[in-house]
This record gives sequence, structure tokens and C-alpha cells, in this order.
Amino acid sequence: MNQKLTLTILVVVLLAAGGMAYYATILKDRGIPESTKEAPLDGGNSMIPPLESAESGKAGVADWKTYQNEEYRFKFQYPPELDSLPLKGGARENQIEAWTIKDEYNNDQFYLVLSANNLSSFKYVDYTSGGKYIFDPNKKTWSLSLGVNSADSDQEYVKILRNLTPNFLNLPIEAYKYRGGSGYCVWDSYLIPIRGKSIMIELQYNVCGSPPPEEDIAKHKTTSPMIISSFKFLE
Repeated sequence: MNQKLTLTILVVVLLAAGGMAYYATILKDRGIPESTKEAPLDGGNSMIPPLESAESGKAGVADWKTYQNEEYRFKFQYPPELDSLPLKGGARENQIEAWTIKDEYNNDQFYLVLSANNLSSFKYVDYTSGGKYIFDPNKKTWSLSLGVNSADSDQEYVKILRNLTPNFLNLPIEAYKYRGGSGYCVWDSYLIPIRGKSIMIELQYNVCGSPPPEEDIAKHKTTSPMIISSFKFLE
């Protein structure tokens, strides 16, 4: 009887140790220390939809407009109702192009921003959460520079990491996705390294409102993966 009890205890201990090691490995693979914690985007009242695969939107872009960049040798498609904006200031650092759909009050309803950044020193900053995400181009990993607040539990922390940390996309190119949100906008940032030119392309697609109506959020959720799945490098 004592031998069976001892064996049972040993098995439980080994399983617990294995689970802890697996959790630590997940955090290590994301390039984030085990002790690091980050706060939700909007103080816990998140309106961020679940992450979607870019694979879900590969059809239905036949009538879309095409943007082509000769300097960095890529192209992508975007909805025909998006109008090009003059480059004044810029919603993102190093912005090179922008498109928008205005609402009835002439505010940006849907907003698409293209920018090009130095790859070796690239930092993605989410100003709504105070989070700064630093890309290591050699290891293809992201590390997180913290804001002031921290999550209340490990379970909440893992959920936050899933939403906040750039996720590798299932595409034929190297690409990452970051989903952010506030009380006014929801956005997807697609981050595409161009290693031959040491450039990080960022393609950010936003939906805004006070807050955005449900039908606009649903449209954004459908359109966003269709935009990134149309991204191709020129031969």
C-alpha cells in the first residue's frame, strides 16, 4: 500500500513540474520574462475581438484597389471605398501612405495606414496600453517593455499576452499581427520584415467611433484578414 501511495505522489509531482516547465517555455518562446506582466488595453473593459487567421479572408478581393510600392517591391489590395489621404503629419511614425472612409460627421470611420521603419531597431508602441514591443530580427521574437500596471493573475496574464503580443501569421511570408483597442478605436497592425532592405513594413487597419457600432466592428473583422492575405512581394 505504501509503495502505491509513494508512486502516486511521485506521478503527481512530476506532472505538476511538467506543467510549470511548459508554462515557462510559452513565455520564453514569446520573448517575455516569466515575471513580466502587462495591463489590459483599456483598463479591463476590452472591446478587442478574438484574433482571426488571415487564411479566413483570401477570397472576395477581385474588385478591390491595388497599392504597389516600387521602392520596397510589394503590393496589396484594399477596399475600393477607401480614399487616399494627403500626407500631413501621420497617425504612425514613418508613415508613407494612408486611406480612409469618413462617417457622416467627417470623422475617420475606417482608416488604413502604411509605414516603413528600420528593421534592426524596430519598436512597436501601443500608446493606449503603455506597452512597447521590441523585435529581435535575428531570433524572430518580441520582447515587452512594461507600462505601469500589471495583471492580477497568471491566467489573466496569459490572456493578455494572446491579445497584446504580436502573433506570427500563417502566410507564405514572414508576418506578425498585433491587435489593439481603446474606447474609441479597434485596430490590427500587420508587421512584415523586408530583410533584404532592413525594413519593417507596418500596415495598420482601424475602425473608429464612440465606440464603433457592432456592424462596423464585424466589417473590420472580416475585411482585415482579406487585406493582409492579399499582400505579395513583387518579383
